[in-house]
Amino acid sequence: PALVLGAFAWTGRRRYGPFFLALVLLGVLVMAAGFPEGTPLRDGLNFTYNRVEATHFLRTSYKAGPLVAMGLAGLGGLAAAAAWDRVRGAPGRVALAAGAAVLLAVAAWPLVRGDAPDDQLLWKRVPAAWTAAGRDLDRDLPAQTRAVVAPGELFAYPRWGGTIDPILPALTERPVAVRNIVPFADLRAIDAHWEVDRLVGQDRLVPGQLAPLLRWLGAGALLANADGDITRSAQPPPADAARVLARQGFGSPDRAYGPARRRLPGAGEVADPAALPVVRRYDVAGGRRIVRVASRRRPTVVDGSAEALAGLAAFGALPATVVYAADRFPAELRRAAADGADVVISDSNRRRVFVPSRLEQNFGWTLGPDEDPSEDAAMLNPFAGRGSDAQTVALYGGARLRAPFSPGGEQYPEHRPYAAFDGDPRTAWLADRHLERSRRWVEIEFPRPRDVPFVDVLPENDRYGTVRALDVAGRQVAVRPGWNRVALGRRGLRRLRVRIADVDYPPGLAAGGAGGLYEVRVPGLRVRERLRPPVLAERALAGRDLSHGSLTYLFGRTAGDEPFRRGRFTGPPQARLVADRGDGETGLARTFRPPAPRRFSADAWASVSPRAPDDALDRLAGAPGPARFTSSSRFEGRPGARASSAFDADPRTAWLGQWVERAPAWIAWETPAPLTVTRLRLTHPPDVVRFPIRVRLTVEPPTAT
Repeated sequence: PALVLGAFAWTGRRRYGPFFLALVLLGVLVMAAGFPEGTPLRDGLNFTYNRVEATHFLRTSYKAGPLVAMGLAGLGGLAAAAAWDRVRGAPGRVALAAGAAVLLAVAAWPLVRGDAPDDQLLWKRVPAAWTAAGRDLDRDLPAQTRAVVAPGELFAYPRWGGTIDPILPALTERPVAVRNIVPFADLRAIDAHWEVDRLVGQDRLVPGQLAPLLRWLGAGALLANADGDITRSAQPPPADAARVLARQGFGSPDRAYGPARRRLPGAGEVADPAALPVVRRYDVAGGRRIVRVASRRRPTVVDGSAEALAGLAAFGALPATVVYAADRFPAELRRAAADGADVVISDSNRRRVFVPSRLEQNFGWTLGPDEDPSEDAAMLNPFAGRGSDAQTVALYGGARLRAPFSPGGEQYPEHRPYAAFDGDPRTAWLADRHLERSRRWVEIEFPRPRDVPFVDVLPENDRYGTVRALDVAGRQVAVRPGWNRVALGRRGLRRLRVRIADVDYPPGLAAGGAGGLYEVRVPGLRVRERLRPPVLAERALAGRDLSHGSLTYLFGRTAGDEPFRRGRFTGPPQARLVADRGDGETGLARTFRPPAPRRFSADAWASVSPRAPDDALDRLAGAPGPARFTSSSRFEGRPGARASSAFDADPRTAWLGQWVERAPAWIAWETPAPLTVTRLRLTHPPDVVRFPIRVRLTVEPPTAT
């Protein structure tokens, strides 16, 4: 199209010059409207995109680039035509024509060479491993079951050619479920499938959780591939995914296709490479039929979403018949309870941002019942028509909190607004660097007018940015590292907004952070956050006799990816690296109202805090001996990597610490009585990345008694 427009302009239709200039300006305007977030241009683009269906092909604003190319081509044609008219004589016109021909040849060179499509999009044939896998599924996959591919990917990018769409559904007549960036099914089905894929891809599974979920999805086979280009597909490294599946009992595959090749673990992993074939298949016995007849009597009523089903699978098999409370009228729920239905109320279906273009850190923090994200945000809510009563929402005692944020990048719930008001100086709210500067604020709204003589503020400073100035309730003040008292003298204040006004970056830093706040303390104010699960079942069954069935409350804490692998230390928070992710909750704070008085028992999966002292774990494990062993940290918080593992005379165990910049790793032991040490021997564990070449030994003299 650009060449056609250029030739059209060359013919002398110069009155179209303003049209070509308008194309260039429009294309540049649309592409520039994407950043920063919060500008009028971006808001206008979002408004148009969400309301005019014809603009949906512009899912991302850079797709307006061809408008710029065509406009420039047209202007180039006009310029060439004008130059043609100005040049006199055959030699000059020949030179001009030759220049135009050279320019055309250079622009068309990829077409001449035959590589105009990118190399990664081309392939001559589908590898035999994939065709064989599809053929076997056609032959022996149990009837009325499906093949599930896990973990999924945003785009299909095998190393042999970028197919963009998943390849397996095109190679078999059997149903295939594979996570991709675009959802095509009903949101209830998408929610269930993507939840299972998230558990695998983000390493969130507890022992024995995957198999019942696969059977509940109607899976007759689980397939995993190892030939993806993870830099383009965003899927987890195949070796890491293989370890996750092996811990769930999917170790040695029932079928293997293609040659086994050495696959390295992901960055930061302490593991050996894995030899994996192109495609692995694991048969799943006992999967439900895709089309089936279920009894309407005594179903399990779930008030929540598919995350609740995953939680039930963590504690055993899933029920045969499940209905969502959000899909039933209150009278139907009461009839089901009268028939003895089991009721499960879960803190799932949270009111939070979902980022479909990410496979890591793709859920934001839980929002309040009347709090909506920006217009360009996505929310995975299968029951949008039931409002916030069908969702888990955040409730705050003492105040309401809010702060703008970008809903398109990785999400870090541990840096939500509450982190600046939770009374813990170890947690921090971070302003979003993708927002324009005027929107980098956090606001607290009081339930009634309040006198605020001053506030104490503790800025978050690291090597990605130092906060130098804040705008507090409309007053700009300079701040320094550490606690700062800002005098306000305001009476009857309803809202207090703190904006990051200025951040200083170190020399040579290309992209810094936007600043943040560890704590904001308002005199006499204490803020508490609690999550409230959906209330549809509680309200419908209030005062009813539920003795014929069970009532279960199923709660899970807000945790980042790979929640069972947490180090004590992380990198600079303002860097916003996925490797430094944390947890939005280290415990549970929920508010709920059972429909009727009941006696409850508790069951839970728990993990060890990375801050737990090593010697406390020794006491919990019943370690013998009076000696006390401690260390600076444990790698990924693993209990087995604690200090005493270096002194147990077992070569299979070792103390593994974290290597943190400017924070040396150390290990220590203490005995109740003095000991004579004549030799100290350090042994290299087989799977350690770093091993010290120089150590410092510090000995404390015995305490006098």
